[in-house]
Amino acid sequence: MNGITENSMVVNSHSSQSEGAIFDNLIWLNTAEASEYLRVSKAALRMRVHRGEVKFYKLGNHLRFRRDDLDELLKSSTTGD
Repeated sequence: MNGITENSMVVNSHSSQSEGAIFDNLIWLNTAEASEYLRVSKAALRMRVHRGEVKFYKLGNHLRFRRDDLDELLKSSTTGD
């Protein structure tokens, strides 16, 4: 019974983290994570990939994105570079 309480306490402590903190320890993001990080839909992210606007990597049949690359994209889009 004590283990259940401890597990629920861990879950609760994670739920109190800010939304940005979720991505702090991630280097590689999948499409869903990257779209959430950029605050765009998955379809919008895929369209930007297709246009060559977003740097991506292929792992088998799956797209992966480096968080640092997405940060650079955000930085350049806000500074007008």
